[in-house]
Formats: sequence, C-alpha cells, structure tokens
Amino acid sequence: MLRKLVILSVVLLFLFPVVTNSQFRIPPPGNLKGVPLSSVKGWFAGIYPWPYVPEYSTVHPVMSLWDSPLWDPVEETYTYYWQSPFQVHNQIRQLEEYGSGADIALFNICPYSSDYNQLLSTYFSLNTKRPFFILYEHTGGCDYLARSDFNMDLPENQKAFMNHMEFIVKEIVFKNKDRYVTVNGRAVIFLWSASEFRGNFADLLYKAKMKFPVFFLGSVNIPSATHYNKTELNNLKYLDGFMEYGAVVFDTDENRVPKPDNYLKMIE
Repeated sequence: MLRKLVILSVVLLFLFPVVTNSQFRIPPPGNLKGVPLSSVKGWFAGIYPWPYVPEYSTVHPVMSLWDSPLWDPVEETYTYYWQSPFQVHNQIRQLEEYGSGADIALFNICPYSSDYNQLLSTYFSLNTKRPFFILYEHTGGCDYLARSDFNMDLPENQKAFMNHMEFIVKEIVFKNKDRYVTVNGRAVIFLWSASEFRGNFADLLYKAKMKFPVFFLGSVNIPSATHYNKTELNNLKYLDGFMEYGAVVFDTDENRVPKPDNYLKMIE
C-alpha cells in the first residue's frame, strides 16, 4: 500500500558488534531460505497502510491507484480512503515495471489499528511473489508502557517487544517464507528509529536473535548519534546492520527547502 510512490535512496551497512560480555555470542545462521538480500535487484518501495492525503504528502501516487477523496458538507472536511486489494495488486505491477526489487512494509502491531488490518487484508492477503520485509513501527504501536520513553529495562516493555517479534515471525515471516527477505537464513526486520529504544536494549536484541531467526536493521539517523551515552551506543552495536533512506528530492525553493510537488513535477 503505497501512499506515495517513493524512490528510496538506500545505504546499507552491516555491523559486527565488539562483544565484551562472555555470555554473548554471535547467533548462528538461521534456516530460512526466503529471498537473500544480496539477490534483490532494484530499489526498495515503502509500503504504508495509510490513506493518501495530498496536503500531508511530499510525493504523489498515480491517481488510478486511489479513490478520490469526497467532500463531507456536514463535517466540512474531506473523507480519504485506503486502497482496495485490486488497487494494491495494480500498484505492485507498477512497482515491478519501474524497477523496484522489494518492498518495505510498515507494520503496526495493534489489532485495533487501521494500519494493522489494512496490511493484513490487502498486501499480505494477495499472495504475490514480490519480496518484502517488515518495518517495525514501535512509535505508534501498542503494549508498551505509556510515557516510558521506550525504556527497555522495564519488564513490560521487554515483554511487548518479544511478543511483537514472535507475531512477526509466526504470522508474517513463516506464512510468507518463500518471498520474505533474509540475511544468512534470518528474516530482516527494519527497526524504525532504533535509537529511540532506551535502557539495555542490547540484551533484548540478543535474546530475540537467539529465540527467533531474525536480522535487525536499524535507522534513523544512527550515524549522527554521537551524543548518546555508553548504554545507548552499546544498543546500536547489537544491531546486525543499518539502513538509512529518504525520498529523492529534485527541486527546491530559494531557501533550499524541498518543494512539495517535486515528485508530481517529475512524473509530469
């Protein structure tokens, strides 16, 4: 579900943690075949389970892939729509036609969330052969303690993270094992804004990798995270890799601020 057809500029960096605690060891390779990341050719497409809202979008999709918003005279606002399975299917064909090699599906693990249900009812139900991996959206997710700043020293937050990883592996990875992107037999999970996790997240990453065949990529802005304390920097060491990305900008105004219609102008 592409709210915006995004050309992603991707940088991948694989990390090899310096282990100082003898109880830690590098997890063995997994047994998932899937689609090796090294075999993916082409750019990654971000798959967002949200309605397309033009005023909040910096890039714009092909309108045939979306129902037009309707004006509600009572509420005096527009009603925006999610994509249908048919539109998502056509979108996948478009992505492949324009050279995209795999999808990054943003997933919010909350059963009452429209994001959650939208992906399950469209993208994951189509059973296509297109490779993909999950972007784990913790910031909008549930089960974490409110106002805890994602402190992973708290047992409740540890439990939430492990439960979410188990759901992703059992309900998404295993059910799509032939097309899920892997590294060394482990399912790639992209941790959005991994630097937000506080406390001893390193131990939890290690436990998750020992329990599940997962490979953690981290983002955003990790290369500039030099102001973090030693614990937070150690957390970053226990990521398996790093991926930064952004939408390509083609034109800016006199202040070098990206114009909101830059993508629309490009496709015109």
